[in-house]
Amino acid sequence: MIGSLSEDRIMSLMKELEEDEVVDTLQELPANMVRKLMYQYIEEDRRPIINELLGFPKDPLVPLCRWFYLC
Repeated sequence: MIGSLSEDRIMSLMKELEEDEVVDTLQELPANMVRKLMYQYIEEDRRPIINELLGFPKDPLVPLCRWFYLC
């Protein structure tokens, strides 16, 4: 469905939705589309909040550092 919308409409929708609504939408999409939406249509200041709600770490190296520390 998103593929049938214009870029302006997608941008408008991403701005209108609250972060939790964006997360609900992103969870239903394939990873490549999520990546595209995150970097092309979602404002940079909202990305950390959305990533956190999606369960992604703020710093992707933290889990790796913890693993090395434990081993």
